[in-house]
Amino acid sequence: MLDYLPVELILLVLRGSSITDIFNLSRTASLFRDISLTNRGLWIDASDCYKIRLPLGETLKTTDLTRILCDVARSVSILYKLQPRDLVRPVSPIRTYEATHLYGLPPWSFWSPLRYAQPTFVGHFPPTFMNVLPGGRSFLFGSVAHLGVYDVQGEYGIALDVPFCGRFDPRPGDTTMTVDWDSVDNGAHIAVVVISKAFNEHHHVESYLSVFAVNHSPLAATPSVYRTHIFPLPLDASAVSIKGSLVLVRSSDAFVIVDLKSSQSGWWLLDADCKITAAAIHSAERTISIVVNSPKSGTRSVQSIDLPLMPGTPLAIPFRFTPRTVHVLPPTKSCYASHGAIQFLAADDVTLCEVIHLSDGRSVISSTSIDRDPRRRILGVDSTSHIVQQPLSTLRASYHTLFAAVRQHTLALMREDGGCVGGTERFLELSLPSERMPAVGRTVAFDDVYGIALAFEQGRLFVVQY
Repeated sequence: MLDYLPVELILLVLRGSSITDIFNLSRTASLFRDISLTNRGLWIDASDCYKIRLPLGETLKTTDLTRILCDVARSVSILYKLQPRDLVRPVSPIRTYEATHLYGLPPWSFWSPLRYAQPTFVGHFPPTFMNVLPGGRSFLFGSVAHLGVYDVQGEYGIALDVPFCGRFDPRPGDTTMTVDWDSVDNGAHIAVVVISKAFNEHHHVESYLSVFAVNHSPLAATPSVYRTHIFPLPLDASAVSIKGSLVLVRSSDAFVIVDLKSSQSGWWLLDADCKITAAAIHSAERTISIVVNSPKSGTRSVQSIDLPLMPGTPLAIPFRFTPRTVHVLPPTKSCYASHGAIQFLAADDVTLCEVIHLSDGRSVISSTSIDRDPRRRILGVDSTSHIVQQPLSTLRASYHTLFAAVRQHTLALMREDGGCVGGTERFLELSLPSERMPAVGRTVAFDDVYGIALAFEQGRLFVVQY
């Protein structure tokens, strides 16, 4: 029996278990309860420790262990609700309220309902960005020109100052990929990266990378938000992503890597006939993977590069991109070739996901996973595709990618876990309030760790907690 073993061996056996298994074990005997309340490393080493719903500003290294089981119990209940299973009816919210306190804050005034009472150039269009940040208390909202960090409870709003030219109209494909964030400690410290464009002193349009730090403290009512880095980019940037201390900025034929921790940077160029359509950072391996389309040969592939030590000098001389591995992907079906696709790589493994919107209102979800062994050799490729009967949007959650579709007062979510994208039977349906709910998925944000959904419509923001 496990309870006859020394505590050291019990901790060794439990190392790497899920928080659900550890929590259930703690409820079986007083010995296991005492072990879970006195051994911080047990929770830190859990396989899915990032799913523990901690108070904002606290981490597993700082939180009070006497209340850890209460926090884990709430996390386990959210995990159970979000499990793929056959549901008779949608999951109902625990609480729903309108964030009316935000409307009087200066950073929100650009989006407040009062502005929508008068004709403005904004009109009734939703914001470009609306995402719940790690920690579940704050969210990112607005456009590049009016971007801010706001409290879900409506207690504060802080604008992010980025170089931006109001006369510059970004390409439609750029707007959804020019902001990203990451946190390694439950949202206590969040890094936000923003790509913006403005005129320089020579009246030429330049791309800029701005890096912001959002630091929450358990003793402070509002977080501290300040810009840590800003520098012009040597390319016409169209997308940015951050993982740990690594920032990846790319255009259609080049990409820049910035290591914020060591203040190193590098710039790589692709061949003339190659176009980058998606990219991902593997921070643990210091590896970059990109999806490359070659119109001349009619092929597309996933190419990876190990990041060398990069010179910490201004980005003036580009390197020629020489991939370590190249894996040719299956060609896109001819019947889907004329339709636009949302394309992205999973961050933790080499998985290409595509959402293709058809002219009849349906969507095709295509997933291609490249299987690699621990020595990073490619073993094979697995491709699946599913047809969904409504348009889909991709939602950025704290730790998982979600596909979403807004139905009749229902938010339908499809999870992507470990490169596996299921069919329509994997949809999880969450109920939304019936009053003034949005009609398109991109006006909804969802956090699958804290069970919070945001819905924006005509200047009004609703917060739904599950």
